[in-house]
Amino acid sequence: MKRNLIFLILSVVVFCAWIAWLGTQALRHKNPVVVSRSQLLISQCDVVARVDDLQKKRVTVEEVLYTQDGGPAKGAAIEVKNLTDAKGFTSPGSYVLPLLKQNQKGGEDTYILAGLPDDPGFPYDGVDPRSVSPRVYPYSDEVRRQLAEIHEKKGK
Repeated sequence: MKRNLIFLILSVVVFCAWIAWLGTQALRHKNPVVVSRSQLLISQCDVVARVDDLQKKRVTVEEVLYTQDGGPAKGAAIEVKNLTDAKGFTSPGSYVLPLLKQNQKGGEDTYILAGLPDDPGFPYDGVDPRSVSPRVYPYSDEVRRQLAEIHEKKGK
């Protein structure tokens, strides 16, 4: 009988420790930002830009992370036509913008945020994937790590 009691107490302690560890993990990693690989794989240029207001549609490029054809220069102010439709904007700051180049407007390139590409095998239940709002990502160490992994595969 004493042996069963010791086993029960030990089991309860291990269970409580496991639940406590899971709780701390849940608190430390709540609301993670997951970068859409498909969105970045179709983008022509990925930049970190200072976004102050979505309604202004003009952002300042802080860093060029990836480009196929030159893209905007660091420090350039660019127009992003569909910035007002973007999801993921929480407050003014630095954001990763996956961009597609549009036609030139008076010698100045304009851009749009890359949306989700068509995804065979994934039912959108009658929703056109191009009508889904594009995402922007707050610039952080975790987002930078995900981007490096995606760009490594994109370059191959």
